Amino acid sequence: MVARFMWMWLAFTVSTSSPNSIAGFVRDANGKTLNGVFVSAKRDGSVATTTVFSDDAGKFRFPELAQGAYVVTAHAGGFQFSQRSNVAVKVGKVTKLNFVLQVESRPAELLKQSTGSEWLASLPGTVEQKLSLAKNCDGCHHNVYQLRDYRFNKDDWTKIISAMERIDVIGETPGRSSPRWVHGSKDDIAAYLAEVQGPDIVLPKIQFSPRPTGKATRAVITEYEIPRGNAVPHDVYVDAQGNAWYNDFKADYLGKLNPKTGEFKEYKLPSKAGVHPGSEEMFIDPDQNIWIGERLAKRFLRFDPKQEEVTGIYDNAKFVRVDTQRGVALGTENQMDLKTGEIKRYQYKSSIASYGNGYAVDANGMGYMPGWTHESVIRMLNPETGDVTNFPTPTPDAAPRRLSLGADNNIWFGEWYGGKIGELDLQTKKIKEYAVPDPFAVIYQANMDPRNHTVWSYDWVSDREIQLDPKTGEMTEYPMPTLDVESRRTAFDPSASSPTMWIHDAGNGKLIRIQLQ
Repeated sequence: MVARFMWMWLAFTVSTSSPNSIAGFVRDANGKTLNGVFVSAKRDGSVATTTVFSDDAGKFRFPELAQGAYVVTAHAGGFQFSQRSNVAVKVGKVTKLNFVLQVESRPAELLKQSTGSEWLASLPGTVEQKLSLAKNCDGCHHNVYQLRDYRFNKDDWTKIISAMERIDVIGETPGRSSPRWVHGSKDDIAAYLAEVQGPDIVLPKIQFSPRPTGKATRAVITEYEIPRGNAVPHDVYVDAQGNAWYNDFKADYLGKLNPKTGEFKEYKLPSKAGVHPGSEEMFIDPDQNIWIGERLAKRFLRFDPKQEEVTGIYDNAKFVRVDTQRGVALGTENQMDLKTGEIKRYQYKSSIASYGNGYAVDANGMGYMPGWTHESVIRMLNPETGDVTNFPTPTPDAAPRRLSLGADNNIWFGEWYGGKIGELDLQTKKIKEYAVPDPFAVIYQANMDPRNHTVWSYDWVSDREIQLDPKTGEMTEYPMPTLDVESRRTAFDPSASSPTMWIHDAGNGKLIRIQLQ
């Protein structure tokens, strides 16, 4: 009993001592403690930046850090950026560091600090006018952020919108020749842009969202910069060893990050002559092979990480998972025999036109895909009979963008226009929606953590990772320290002892890990 008590005492002492760390307080100029402030530390020569939040008492503390010299910063909306250089972290020592943040009053700097949602909330105009920007202009290139940098009159905004119509990737979807405008016509949008982004506008007074409190401050966010310049990661997935794998939308690369060492390794994938790959979606099969879908190149690749080479190229095929018992790779439109490479293509009785990937196949072989191009539905596909069953979303024109099969065997999805998280219960065949706090939310996909059955999504406009507890409906939002992240999906680390999520930062060429404390 004494030995057991001593072991427990030693374990408690070690776990709470947090060696090799930085800790302190954040206050304003009047001495008031500040909650929910980003405090970030980057070691000299490292690709990783670790961020923690000040808690409700204004205190912050980093987890164990590698020994070395760090640049440490503190920032929050409405306050001036504060930075300390050459902060030493030593073995077994906790470096004390306090910050005093001064109020920021410069309009241009306040605008840079604001999320897309905060900017929209601060603009003059109706909710419908603001939604016309959030829903129409926050697509292919995260334009709600880019809009803030340009000033044009109505005629010039009309020309720009016309150019967007011609090149909009949505037009590549079968049956669609141009985008559809929501919350206003093309002319309405141009007129509103001229009003809020005209040549002589006055910058709005930014209305910042409340800073995180409570458990929303108990997260550690680590951003890893991809060393290759102009990297555009489109998805991230985590293998059994905790390595983060990512594809690249604009280049023929597959990459791997070892978060234990911070080492990146990239593999050049075979190019398809004259074709931009347009890598979208990826998954890891039970044998730990990496599967990469290239929508624009119209093919799927299989990569063996042990051999470090591509072991299969499949043209005009899409897969979402591998069934090792049956020895097949499954998609919503086809299946492939893994031994022979023979592909069987399904025939359906009605149209299944959709956008991109983000589909699912359940244990019974039924396929699921979002139908947001012509109608706002979740489609259930029966490859044996060819039947297509549509389940309309309760919110009209919600535009489900990507979906996933949860550990609860229900279909989870994000609503691009509806700004909600959706759930299709496969037993009751009913859809339930969960409203996101941000009134301008744009949600791409929803994924369920297989361990604790919470659901995670990313809001493009507020740049916040959202955790939903389906049992209670409670949502917790974790804001990102860097804006314009543009993340499409959330992946989960099966090797981590505590909840650990990964997202990709297409806007800044990074991978981001979120660890809950």
